Amino acid sequence: MMIIWVNDKEMENYLPLIPERMHRSVLSGDWFCLGALADPVGTDDDGTDSKVAAGVLLFSSEEGISYGQIPADMILLRWIYVDPVYRERGIANELMEAFSDVLKDNPADGILCDIPFGREYDLAESFLSDWGFEFEVIEDLNVTITKKDVRHLKERTDKKGVVVRPSKENGVLPLKEIPPEMFHETFHKIVAQTKVPYYGMASDDPAIYDGEVSCGVMKDGVLSSLILFERFSERDYQLAMMMSLSPKAAVELRDMMLYSAIKLYVMAPEDAEAHVILGGDRSIDLFSFFFPDRELPLVRRGFYA
Repeated sequence: MMIIWVNDKEMENYLPLIPERMHRSVLSGDWFCLGALADPVGTDDDGTDSKVAAGVLLFSSEEGISYGQIPADMILLRWIYVDPVYRERGIANELMEAFSDVLKDNPADGILCDIPFGREYDLAESFLSDWGFEFEVIEDLNVTITKKDVRHLKERTDKKGVVVRPSKENGVLPLKEIPPEMFHETFHKIVAQTKVPYYGMASDDPAIYDGEVSCGVMKDGVLSSLILFERFSERDYQLAMMMSLSPKAAVELRDMMLYSAIKLYVMAPEDAEAHVILGGDRSIDLFSFFFPDRELPLVRRGFYA
């Protein structure tokens, strides 16, 4: 058995060990991947060419993570998994040892990992506790919004006679109708004036965002707010930015979110999902306002210094 850095050519062999929702982050290079190679079951062949993908560990480096009282630079342990056929061979420990070696000279303030609740994840918590992680229960701010959620939202708004669509009155425009130069100006103002770390990694190319679901608020020739959704497939959307520089930010964000939600309801297939990171109190309040029946799930957050 051996541990390797998984390169682009080898990645296809490891994708079956990685949840589909994580594929885009791995394939884009945003996350790093360590892989375990083992001899095929029932053989003793030591040849590297004949070894198979038996386990995988994913991690990323993030700046300005909110942990404790001040933002910190953290390594995020995203996923560790061993093929059931190859378990009880020490592969998970080998992956963690390689991971530890990689991080020896890293200046990060610590390592974080989130483990969902459920008996199927209890072993992961126990394993990482043995490696020195300390766990606490927190609300998970990574939220998945389904078409069922949006359908309930639409039913409530229909009953109240609420209609949010592109109009001169509320200034909501789909991204495809916003002039590119105006988009760039507002996009870079948001990145410069806000302290959201992942906004700094977002692209300023409007072409990568869904032009129908993404939108902005423009009044009197000024674009003051943006909501940007990346569309990775027909069924998979990721919120990349949700911010307003307007004095009426709460109203503009509400109108944009409702517009985007209704667009998703109309356009997306039944099993579509929108993935949202609730980055602060304002976005949490908006989520609670739109989806009062949804509670933020709890996760076990592990920390290793």
